[in-house]
Amino acid sequence: MVPSFSQLAVEVVPGLQERLSDVTEVLSRIAKLVTEDLDKAVSAAVGQDKQGFPQDKRPVLAVVPSPATPCHAGGKEGLNAYRCSLTFDPRTANGHLLLSQENRRAEHLTSGPRPVPSNEARFDHTWQVLCFQGFSGGRHYWELEVSKPWAYLGVTYEGIPRKEKGKCCMVGMNDLSWSLQLDEEQLSAWHGGHQEKLAGHPRHKRVGVLLDYEAGTLTFYGDGNARLHAFHCAFTHKLFPACWVGEGVSVSLCST
Repeated sequence: MVPSFSQLAVEVVPGLQERLSDVTEVLSRIAKLVTEDLDKAVSAAVGQDKQGFPQDKRPVLAVVPSPATPCHAGGKEGLNAYRCSLTFDPRTANGHLLLSQENRRAEHLTSGPRPVPSNEARFDHTWQVLCFQGFSGGRHYWELEVSKPWAYLGVTYEGIPRKEKGKCCMVGMNDLSWSLQLDEEQLSAWHGGHQEKLAGHPRHKRVGVLLDYEAGTLTFYGDGNARLHAFHCAFTHKLFPACWVGEGVSVSLCST
């Protein structure tokens, strides 16, 4: 016999609406942020000039600048599926930096700058070098070995300033680049000249970088593949790996 509705036991949870109010508020905020970011991305695409460059040449900023869940298979094998081969571009290397090992190692000489031919691509006053290879799509992973924790590692658009003095040319110190700073005392993420201090020890000997261009993520990994930080941005131009190398420090592009 089917019981009548009045005979059914109905559990009423008191205050359910109040318990869900916080969750509802958070979801509403996330939806608002995503909508605003999408509007910015569309505006940037529509606002391109005839040469195909954004009018203000600024990237769309991230919605969530903190570490995010990776979109690749976990562990070393998952990252290695996207491993790429990189070399430093000698045309961009500052005179203080000596390239060796088939342009896979950049060392900051303590003896002073070397005479180098002038080149419009060269960083004249900034201890910096770009990689020859750039990426405008796909997923790419590379690792860098740092001799001492005094370096900025990241990516940049080709239009980064190269001739000015001061920090404006450094990777992460302008709107065209993103970087992870390794320092004796502090690990930091930089974009647009804004610093985000990160938890964890800063003395990582090897740093992995995963760029997912379409997803708009740039993720950094420390020794043992511990995820250190992830940037989120709607990338608009080809990205080049970049390194700022402190005095007496060497940075090497790892092959394995």
